[in-house]
Amino acid sequence: MFSSPNMRLATLSALFSIAALSAHATPVPVSKQSSSVFGSNGSAAVTITDDIELPSGLSTLAGGFDLSSGPLGDFVAWCLDISTYLRLSSNYEITEDSAGFDPFGTARPTLAQKFNVQALFNTGFSSLDLTSDADSAGFQLALWEVTYEDSGSFDVNSGDFNVTGNSAARTRANQLLGGINGPKTQSYRLTFLESTDTYYGSHKSQHLVTASPIPLPAAGFLLLGALGGLGFVGKRRKG
Repeated sequence: MFSSPNMRLATLSALFSIAALSAHATPVPVSKQSSSVFGSNGSAAVTITDDIELPSGLSTLAGGFDLSSGPLGDFVAWCLDISTYLRLSSNYEITEDSAGFDPFGTARPTLAQKFNVQALFNTGFSSLDLTSDADSAGFQLALWEVTYEDSGSFDVNSGDFNVTGNSAARTRANQLLGGINGPKTQSYRLTFLESTDTYYGSHKSQHLVTASPIPLPAAGFLLLGALGGLGFVGKRRKG
């Protein structure tokens, strides 16, 4: 028996919803690895402005957070939420990404914005030196840009979301954004951390994202090995 395209889409949507719901786990405490929330990662002082959430601007430090939790161990996390501060330790619900899943149940990031977050990791993250202030802060600025910029054009120096201060971090952010539609350098699996503690009626701490590289499947290693073998044979024949 054959199913119609609409029936297949409905089934897929239901499966995606079930997968997203089942991914949620009991909240776990998340804390800093050391006295500094950035640990060994670089950071930079900037002022960020968003026409909706931060119309008056906010002076802050941008960079990757060195955090720790039971399920994830030690990891580097990035802020996807400019509406509150990072308050640790806090309880977080940890959710591995699944298709059709809107993180945090809020307006941001939408599925389209989440697609750009994924693309930013896949095209730029493997090139970063996180001990560099420009790289660490630049990647955070680029993440905020793809999450909060509504104009359709990415440039941290202008638009609905924009940044002032630390020119090196802003330059690096725009370099990463300029390559977002380029070739993938590494595939990453996203994991979202949603703050579940409450603070004056809303969530206590920033919502976060972290990413882990997806290893090349075994078949891919075999293919690379075969291609390498062919290259070796070709060199021998030429010799």
